[in-house]
Amino acid sequence: MPSERLEKWIRDSKMNWRHVYDGKGFKSPLATAFHVRGIPSLYLLGRDGQIAAMGGECRGDNLKKTIARILE
Repeated sequence: MPSERLEKWIRDSKMNWRHVYDGKGFKSPLATAFHVRGIPSLYLLGRDGQIAAMGGECRGDNLKKTIARILE
């Protein structure tokens, strides 16, 4: 479970999306399943719970276009 300090930082930073933290770093089952090799690693999930976009599709000017495509 994330520390209170981490939870406060997330709230204060207005990062109101789901965060996953188990303290295991790159050895976390999720990190190994999704081949996370760097932080931050960005993934957008579709309504079906599957990865709809990742990496550069989730950054900068691409983010709005990617979200619109996913929500179509």
